Amino acid sequence: MRMDKNKPCKLYAVKGMTTSIAEAMHRRLPVMLETVLLPFGEKIVYDSFMASQNIDFGDGIRDMFEDEFTKAKDKFGIIMKL
Repeated sequence: MRMDKNKPCKLYAVKGMTTSIAEAMHRRLPVMLETVLLPFGEKIVYDSFMASQNIDFGDGIRDMFEDEFTKAKDKFGIIMKL
């Protein structure tokens, strides 16, 4: 999910080349990270280099993420390619 101030939230389905982001991060989601997204055929992949922030999200922000996820999914669906 990408969230920018004053822009609608959108969801992107990002595939790992060999493992999922959750497996690569070895952390419970959600996680804040920076990476490069690349079009690969009909999929979106990441370049395998990820910089994560050591942030623990509390219940309040998790609820906000869930609400934004639902709104974005209903409005735009899940974006499968760039």
